[in-house]
Amino acid sequence: MKNVKSVNLILENCEVINIEPQYLGQLFLDKIRTKVYRIAMNSISRMQVVNRVAIEIFSEANVPYDSFGEESKETIFERLTNYNDITQIELIYDDDCRDTELFIVNWEDDDKCGCTNKLQKSYISKPGNLYITIGRKLKLKDVFDKEEIEDEQCMMFAKSMVLGNDDCDCDGDCDCDDCDCCCQNGESCTCQTDEDEPARAAANPNIVTVETDDIVEETGDGTKPDGAISDVDGKNNNEENASEGDE
Repeated sequence: MKNVKSVNLILENCEVINIEPQYLGQLFLDKIRTKVYRIAMNSISRMQVVNRVAIEIFSEANVPYDSFGEESKETIFERLTNYNDITQIELIYDDDCRDTELFIVNWEDDDKCGCTNKLQKSYISKPGNLYITIGRKLKLKDVFDKEEIEDEQCMMFAKSMVLGNDDCDCDGDCDCDDCDCCCQNGESCTCQTDEDEPARAAANPNIVTVETDDIVEETGDGTKPDGAISDVDGKNNNEENASEGDE
């Protein structure tokens, strides 16, 4: 098995957009065929043509990219949605046998100059992720579950499986009963940490903090507690609005 360490989207104007694998929710290349033919007077080449492509790119990848040695004015999502012109997909592997593999996408001119591909469609979901399909009669719903990709919590969970959860402060080393759950389902960690004490005490004057050599105990009624209490509800309900594109 070969691991992909990088994916390059090669565009019609020779720009190359690099996507790191952790920002790819799905990469689907199907109906690949190999062709060998003369492409120039001095060249006979072997090519791999992919007829069906589907790509899911997480919103975290939507940043400026390197455009001919300079930072682009557009973000990656802006560039890919403004022009449907992906010509090739290059997979860079992390092994010693074969470093790269190049796939030419199915192409049908969308204009007279042949600069854009009629078969390429792009869509940005409400959670802000980009979906690209390339292929004849290939639609977004043929590959992705529309209800699922529009669900904020569902996509947060999917991202946490690939990206991890930067909001969790417990580093897996806490006594919270909900820790394993909250650290893996995309929500902010509900665990209490020592760093939270000053802010929580200021927010709730009824909390009395009793410090010992090793632990911090608290109670909400002003009396000395019998044991530590840690019950903080945290939930991320951030919703973004985005206009729907073509399916």
